[in-house]
Amino acid sequence: MREAAAQYKKQIATKAKQAREIAKVAREKEREAKAAQLAATRAQKEQNRLAATTKKSRDKQSTPKRKASSSQNTKTAKRRRVVGCESGDGVAPPPAKPSTKTTTRGRNIKLPAKYI
Repeated sequence: MREAAAQYKKQIATKAKQAREIAKVAREKEREAKAAQLAATRAQKEQNRLAATTKKSRDKQSTPKRKASSSQNTKTAKRRRVVGCESGDGVAPPPAKPSTKTTTRGRNIKLPAKYI
């Protein structure tokens, strides 16, 4: 009876050991598959990153470094002509009488003689 119990115990132990071995092999295969998938994902991500970097550098080369600022349209001051000697007789015509002073409202003002 004791020998039968010992034999039975050994048999159960060997079956348990085989089950553990099978489970270990399955875990190793699963781990290898997961590692391969992770490596593939990382490689794909790196490839995408390199493609994006290449595209960015290509886009940067095609755009100008800096845009020139556009100047505002400023009104140029009107240039007044200088009354000078005209070719011919050499005598300048008498200067024209100063026009009457006008207010901002449009009324004419007669200035005193000392201001003319």
